[in-house]
Amino acid sequence: MAKALKADPNAVLELQGFADARGTDRYNYQLTRERVDSVVRYLVMREGVDLRRIAAVGMGKVALTVGEKADKDTYAKSRRVEMRLLAPQS
Repeated sequence: MAKALKADPNAVLELQGFADARGTDRYNYQLTRERVDSVVRYLVMREGVDLRRIAAVGMGKVALTVGEKADKDTYAKSRRVEMRLLAPQS
């Protein structure tokens, strides 16, 4: 992602942090905010990405879908940061 941002000066990076369904809404929101902030820190401090080119938000917990089992693999997939590179078409 850092290389893509450096290659296109008009691109921005959108980060969304998620948590699993366990815990309170308040705790999970804070956790996702910290999760996404750690990715931002890495990109800025280690990769030299300009902070103004990153939009980051904590999304809170991901609810299980109908029929989905509450097991460690499902929970692990819920705990994530999704990255989306947004660039204007030229």
